[in-house]
Amino acid sequence: VTEQVTEQVTEQVERKNRIIKFCHNPRSTSEIMAHLGLKHREYFRSKILQPLLEEGILILTIPHTPRSPKQKYYTRKKK
Repeated sequence: VTEQVTEQVTEQVERKNRIIKFCHNPRSTSEIMAHLGLKHREYFRSKILQPLLEEGILILTIPHTPRSPKQKYYTRKKK
């Protein structure tokens, strides 16, 4: 594994941990993006947000309407 790949994986893990901590309270897409310093919404949705939702790390506040403008995301509480 090259040093560049190691750095990228480390960055992804750190970003994931920042999101998990930040989303203990429900947060909007815009709030999470601002917290991470990101601006490209589609990249954020497809490469960061969607995988976290699929893994069950983030939960929708309005699950029956995933694209609601009022949608927020929060982390699952540990049992």
